[in-house]
Amino acid sequence: MVVTIDYLDNDQYQTRTIGIRGNARMTANAIQVAAWNGPAGKSWVQHQDQIERCSSNAAAELLRHAVPQSGEAVLDVGCGTGRFTRDIAHIVGPEGEVVGIDISAPMLDKARADSNRTNVKFVGADASSHNFPPTFDLVISRFGTMFFDDPIAAFRNLATAMNRKGRIAFICFRGMAENEFAMVPYEATKSLFPARPPSDPYAPGSFAFADPNRVAAILGDAGFRDVEITPVDCVMRLGSLEEAAFLATFVVGPTSRALETANDDLRDRAFEMIKSALERHASKDGVNLGMACWLVKGR
Repeated sequence: MVVTIDYLDNDQYQTRTIGIRGNARMTANAIQVAAWNGPAGKSWVQHQDQIERCSSNAAAELLRHAVPQSGEAVLDVGCGTGRFTRDIAHIVGPEGEVVGIDISAPMLDKARADSNRTNVKFVGADASSHNFPPTFDLVISRFGTMFFDDPIAAFRNLATAMNRKGRIAFICFRGMAENEFAMVPYEATKSLFPARPPSDPYAPGSFAFADPNRVAAILGDAGFRDVEITPVDCVMRLGSLEEAAFLATFVVGPTSRALETANDDLRDRAFEMIKSALERHASKDGVNLGMACWLVKGR
């Protein structure tokens, strides 16, 4: 049966049955697998250079926060096309090892094709249920932890990947209202979409970890201790006005998801509306929008 994914206007998926394959319920994790092995994954491969630039500031903050060390074994959760994984491999050096795990076959194909490091390996699997060896010094994730159907169970599973002195560090988004990169396109185009009832703010999605108290409770229930959650404000560098409008309309953020199944007329109208809204953010350095994040770590 064909599964139709209903993207809500705040980039969160409702955790409900949207399709049946045999007797299986389509959970949020199954929806993520379908999305990232379909148009979303292929789009990220096609535009990986721009996407990496957009998240480079956040990636640098996470590396400063996580402090990977030479010789360590590191697990990169939601590794995507692998550039961040390879950056970590450079830090830990030839005596270390980095394993990137992701559910997206298109992105992992690209990651493997681009990697020539002997201390990097990529695994195609669901990090919430994969059977890990307990060998990692550090579990790290750049915007890859907010999409689990059952986050407590997922983090419990990630804990099984750590050795006795292991630690976790990840970056995630604060609330959508605080994130300029999401709000500017959303406000510019919300008149194009029918009104929808409010969605579950804790449903798997980009902003599911907006509440730091919830994040701390999830990690605590999963068995982590010494949990620290620190706010950090980053910058998303979207490039020139034309490039920024394209990325904000069709590649990154909740508006791009809402437009994936739209007709050409609606997509063209959205592009022009977002481009107009981004003009006020343009400078000689291009279009830069704010990213409001949490840096989280624990043991």
